[in-house]
Amino acid sequence: MAVGSSLAISQADFSSDGTEIYASFVDGTIKILDASNLEPLCRVDPTAYIPLPPLQVSVCIWW
Repeated sequence: MAVGSSLAISQADFSSDGTEIYASFVDGTIKILDASNLEPLCRVDPTAYIPLPPLQVSVCIWW
């Protein structure tokens, strides 16, 4: 498991130069980690790329 996370990693890949690790977690979170010490460099919440379901809005028009 990555530093600072209690969730399991679902997939991970190294950057092309090997200095970063891109890890996705079972909750949909993505983290970019420094490959030398596993310190988080960036975190992307699932709400940034997974659209929310449309709101159910009831509309009443009175004439």
